[in-house]
Amino acid sequence: MKKKRILVVDDDMSMLKTLQNILQRKGYDVETATTGREAIGKFESHLYDVLLIDIKLPDMKGTDLLKVINNSQTRIIKIMITGYPDLDPVIESLYQGAHAYILKPVDPKELLRVIKEKLEKQKNFTKLRSEDAMIMLEKFLDLIDDKKWWTIADIAHELNTSQYLVERVAQFFSKYGIIKYLSIKGSVKLNIDSLKIPAMP
Repeated sequence: MKKKRILVVDDDMSMLKTLQNILQRKGYDVETATTGREAIGKFESHLYDVLLIDIKLPDMKGTDLLKVINNSQTRIIKIMITGYPDLDPVIESLYQGAHAYILKPVDPKELLRVIKEKLEKQKNFTKLRSEDAMIMLEKFLDLIDDKKWWTIADIAHELNTSQYLVERVAQFFSKYGIIKYLSIKGSVKLNIDSLKIPAMP
């Protein structure tokens, strides 16, 4: 199994080393950054599963870094670290999309518990989304196989889903020749001219 990758952002070198040791002993692949700009640079060139961000950084607020991250990869688990009793930045970070926060001094057991819990929730959520997609795909195939004349709008309405999503499914089928194959077999009668599917990127 591929190691989960974690980026720790904190200007306290002692804290960085401590967190890195704790996480590496549990099998995580850990990288560090001491400023928001350094974190953004690493974030733009690498993929991470978890980000640990100190709320107070030397060049920007942790909540500002959080905004940058959320604009590009919202699925990453974001955990804020704070050593200050003022909860306003914590509340702001949660509002900005942080999944949790940890208080300094960091309790290793609590940190590992929170990371494990959030990763498990993410895994379950991804699994549910995949199952939903498979159900929608099966319904799509059932509809186009019932020898009726369907447009994308008709299918979207019948599946109670967005027209854009149905268009993407149709794009996939069209790209890999599945619709053409079914059409040749006479099992589908899609009005291709009415689909108006944008070109694949």
